[in-house]
Amino acid sequence: MVSGFVLSFEDLKRIWSRTRLQCRPKTPSPRSIRRRFGDSSWFSRFGEISNNINSATDKFKIQTHILVSSLVISWSVTEIIRYSFFGMKEAFGFTPSWFLWLRYSTFLLLYPTGITSEVGLIYFTLPYIKESDKYCIRMPNIWNFSFDYFYAAILVLGFYLPGSPHLYSYMLRQRKKALSKSKRE
Repeated sequence: MVSGFVLSFEDLKRIWSRTRLQCRPKTPSPRSIRRRFGDSSWFSRFGEISNNINSATDKFKIQTHILVSSLVISWSVTEIIRYSFFGMKEAFGFTPSWFLWLRYSTFLLLYPTGITSEVGLIYFTLPYIKESDKYCIRMPNIWNFSFDYFYAAILVLGFYLPGSPHLYSYMLRQRKKALSKSKRE
């Protein structure tokens, strides 16, 4: 059972199996189609295949969107420079001035690119999120809690508006502080 606040894997499995976290399906499931048209019906098999194809193509459209590439490139370049900078500083006790400049200047281009990609991808996936009802928790359940991923994604988009300029201005202040300190030394 439960010891303190730590749950074992078996406890989580038991809790999960008792909850009914099934979202309302927007399209009929293969099981309901089979019940309606019989197990050997050609329609049952066609419906099952077409549902899988439609959901796969919707996901594929988002996964191949140009914003995914720009997001991965922005994050990767930022993190490679950042951790190389800290690794060199820890290993050797110093970093070359050009590396310091690179660390505190690449964000000027990469932050807007990354943030725009994040916002764009969330925006473009909203119709898919709403249609699929994925990652939602509906009432009634054992936790007496409801969660809708669609509205959570909209809330996150709302935080990007005031958060992005704040984050960018913070990085500008950090850049000014770090580069002015390096000039004095």
